[in-house]
Amino acid sequence: MVGRWRCAWPFGFDLDSNDTQTYERPPPFFHNFVLENGNQPEYFHSYLVQSSRSQLTQCYPSLSPFTTVVFFYLIFAADIAISTINNANLNAKPVISKYNDLNVTLDFPSNNLKIYLIRGSPFVTCKIRRKVSLSISTNHTIRVPNTDLTKYTIKLNNSKTWLLYASPPAKLTLDKNSISSSTDSSYPVSGKALFNEPFGIDYRWKKQGSGDLQILAHALYRRLVLDNLKYNSVDGELFLIICDYWAMKTEPVPVAWDSIEGINKQYDITSNNRKIILHHIK
Repeated sequence: MVGRWRCAWPFGFDLDSNDTQTYERPPPFFHNFVLENGNQPEYFHSYLVQSSRSQLTQCYPSLSPFTTVVFFYLIFAADIAISTINNANLNAKPVISKYNDLNVTLDFPSNNLKIYLIRGSPFVTCKIRRKVSLSISTNHTIRVPNTDLTKYTIKLNNSKTWLLYASPPAKLTLDKNSISSSTDSSYPVSGKALFNEPFGIDYRWKKQGSGDLQILAHALYRRLVLDNLKYNSVDGELFLIICDYWAMKTEPVPVAWDSIEGINKQYDITSNNRKIILHHIK
């Protein structure tokens, strides 16, 4: 399956909390979740994500040979799928419960999952609303999983590596040998683009949990980030920074009129007015 990446402004529209299922103009960065069956892959930098009735499937995409200077064609080849065991209602469609400038929240009624997709975040966050058995599945061979209760390092045989963080500790049944480490439990749940003053834009992310929040750095901030905090994507090198807010400003641009060749005499308002006044005086 080939997913087509579209350039889109990161500015959406507020969704009324009383109407969480229907709206006329969804922001373009998640059109594929609401058009037709809502099961076409959507690009969330830097992942390609597909929503179905009972699970969320994602991959780290690669560029198609059909990519041109005008369009990017991303190949969707599923890496991992997030779901639960013993779903109560397999026919229930996922619901967009919230969206904003930089985020969309998907609720899966069939398995009590809430998925936070945040633009600018290196993570896809899954929240379980009540006690259920979580399922993380893949069509690839898992080479190096681990058995730590808060972090799972999953290396697949397609050269992709995924990090799975859990808070509180979760027991997942995986095979092979293990690697363990610790991590903070902070994750983003929403984001906004704010125009608080002229010639500037502020980006703010709302987080939950404790610890520092990691966000993908803007291209203009790359010089401020250490070289070892980066990884590659179809968009080039990506850098991580610890923050929940950043601002971009530019010097004010004065607005003025100018004419390279000057003003033609026949269009000189002052001169013409002077002639009219003199004519009336005479």
